[in-house]
Amino acid sequence: MLAVRTRPPTSAGSLGILAALVGGIALIILPAFADEPTGAERFHSVVACSKVFAEEGRIEARAGGKTVELVGAAAAAWREHTVVRLDRLEAGSIIHVLARKQASQTAPGGSTISPRYISVSAIVAGEFTPPPLAPSQAEAKLEWVSGPIGRIDGKEFTLANILLQAGADRLCISIVSRTFPEVTAAAEKSRPLLDKGTQLRASGRPAAPAEAADEPAKKKAPPRIALERAEILAREFPAKEYAMILGTAK
Repeated sequence: MLAVRTRPPTSAGSLGILAALVGGIALIILPAFADEPTGAERFHSVVACSKVFAEEGRIEARAGGKTVELVGAAAAAWREHTVVRLDRLEAGSIIHVLARKQASQTAPGGSTISPRYISVSAIVAGEFTPPPLAPSQAEAKLEWVSGPIGRIDGKEFTLANILLQAGADRLCISIVSRTFPEVTAAAEKSRPLLDKGTQLRASGRPAAPAEAADEPAKKKAPPRIALERAEILAREFPAKEYAMILGTAK
């Protein structure tokens, strides 16, 4: 049966986590993108590409152990997730941080410790709508905070002018808009972004089955999804932290 969901979505932590993004394929059904409009039956899942037909705008993929066909890919909104160090982000870039805010405190000597964001759990740069908090995150008093990144004397980082307790080598996800030709084209001998084994966070609606010459062929054809939005996931990013970004952490 095709993996679909009816809005409104369930809680962010109820659908499991992306078990591994390094060296393998992890397939789960995800909560919908936080900024997607409510509507009727939808498909929303992490899928692993099996075949990419760039000229046709069609992708065969595996979702939840079953094959699906994503169509209309050329017209979908595409995003690429890349892994970058925090110190490689340009000053003023908008970032989204899952952390806990610590209020200003008075040190034993009487000096004042300025407010800061601590327990930093995830950082995303670019166009991103944070998912709802999981119960455990709310209990830990974590929150998603968005604002421009800055630095003090080239050393400490700030988020909207409040200290951010994160090191220069902290890894974060940067989300960049792409076109379908950009993700399917290979520069010289490098592989394209969208290729066999690529993991996508895909969203769309069930589409009518393709025309078939006879009924048995129709029954064998995989379910078709009219792709509306797709994000190419970064394989090398830590799975536990990715689950917080994708909204699947418990």
